[in-house]
Amino acid sequence: MATAHLTYPLRLGVLNLMPDTWQTETELLGILPSVSHAIEITWLTVETHRPSGRHTDTAYVNSRYRSFWEAGTDLDGLIVTGAPLEHLAFEAVDYWAELADIMDYTRQHVACTVHIGWAALAAAYHFYGLTKENCFPRKIAGVYPLQKAVDVSSVFTDGIDAEITLCQSRHAYLREEKLQPLFSSGDLVPLFTSEETLRALEGQVLGTSIFASRSGRELFNLGHFEYGAATLDREWLRDQIREVPLDYEPEHYYQDVAHQRDLPLNTWIRPGRQFFVNFVRELARVKGTVAASEKAPVYAGAFSRFAPAVQSTLT
Repeated sequence: MATAHLTYPLRLGVLNLMPDTWQTETELLGILPSVSHAIEITWLTVETHRPSGRHTDTAYVNSRYRSFWEAGTDLDGLIVTGAPLEHLAFEAVDYWAELADIMDYTRQHVACTVHIGWAALAAAYHFYGLTKENCFPRKIAGVYPLQKAVDVSSVFTDGIDAEITLCQSRHAYLREEKLQPLFSSGDLVPLFTSEETLRALEGQVLGTSIFASRSGRELFNLGHFEYGAATLDREWLRDQIREVPLDYEPEHYYQDVAHQRDLPLNTWIRPGRQFFVNFVRELARVKGTVAASEKAPVYAGAFSRFAPAVQSTLT
């Protein structure tokens, strides 16, 4: 298992936007590097949306989670999970205004944020105006091969093989031709890409799945390193009882494709753990090079009307 060695705690927030909060917690804790003794994890939610109780006990959420503005303005790093919202325009999401404020705040006051799945689409739209393309009712679902981007040197890809696999599970995507100008200008940096053609996109290639901002403050992962071996199976079975079921199984997933059974080996967990080790190491580097005395007090209310009217000092 990949490890990172820290001599002082890092404050890591997880903004969990998934309906099944417990399942997402379990998956993320399974992929994060084995430095739990040196990482203080704070589980966060938004003020403007609370779980309905359909998927997660509200008492559990209320006891374990705090709003970002209450507990997330003093972080070294942040992970923002996905959410099953690809069918909606971003502005139609009930907590979009607050999420946009959170993204603006973290860009200035958090060393690095990992956006996963829908959150990566949301951040790409918010920061770069990249509009998502919907493929519903078809779905990008499966375990796909990725290749490390050539001629790119990044701390976030250190120690990761040139060829890896990654779970994908989404009804939306970014057109590669919209990403390429930002790669050419250096505003975004491609990390892992794929030439795999997809049934969901009627033969289009998967394209770039993981990329970073020029500054390295934002990481965008359209896929899911954190998924367990059974997660896509569970999602596929769920999708089959919906009004518009998928007419094909997750690609490159079942070992016995004809009968949709025999789960695959989890080949994505090793690169996933190294990815998060690299993320944690970058947080530690920034924390070690920026003296606490140099960090000015930050009033979260200057960024969002959703923040409580108190001043928070970053230390």
